[in-house]
Amino acid sequence: EKSPSEHERESTRRSFKIPGKVDDRKHFISDELTELTQTFNDMSDELVKQYSSLDQKVAERTRELEISKKAAEAANESKTLFIANISHELKTPLNGILGMCAVSMEETDITRIKQSLKTLYKSGDLLLHLLEDLLSFSKNQIGQQLALEEREFRLADIRTQVLSIFDKQVREGRIALSVDFLSSEVVEINPGVDRTSAEKKLPALGPHGMGRLKDMCLWGDQHRIL
Repeated sequence: EKSPSEHERESTRRSFKIPGKVDDRKHFISDELTELTQTFNDMSDELVKQYSSLDQKVAERTRELEISKKAAEAANESKTLFIANISHELKTPLNGILGMCAVSMEETDITRIKQSLKTLYKSGDLLLHLLEDLLSFSKNQIGQQLALEEREFRLADIRTQVLSIFDKQVREGRIALSVDFLSSEVVEINPGVDRTSAEKKLPALGPHGMGRLKDMCLWGDQHRIL
């Protein structure tokens, strides 16, 4: 089935008719009528050539516009998905900050308050990294180069942070939440991973829908990272 643009071109073609060539009779003597006939026929040939060329250019330009339109729609969809994902990622450290604030206000033990404040600081630092990633993504959209950071870190530290972030929700929901490693914990230094990236991804696997879950184990049967 033809597209609307093709129908429009055909309609225009039907409404615009190039004058046909005049029969050129051979004359032994060239007169004004013969020259006029030849000029008219040359003009008719040129019109046909130009019209065909114009039609091809219009079709080519239409295809380019269709490709540009699809690319713009794909880019817009990608940005929508990015906003949806980053909104979820931003909620994780914010929940940790709010949770630790609530725990600190209820605690009287100075040691536990200090521990909550430490987790609060880490959650704020994670939120800062997320905002920096958001700015980096914006820079990448305008052609600036992104830089990845790789450094050594202890997996046990990340486990402690994840458990601290969900401490309030776990206690209120009476949920058994654990973070276990598949390999031996003797090797705690991981030199090939971006720590910030890992810190952002692990809390995202946390127990969403606390009221419905009775048990949750990261790296367990339901949620596993390989």
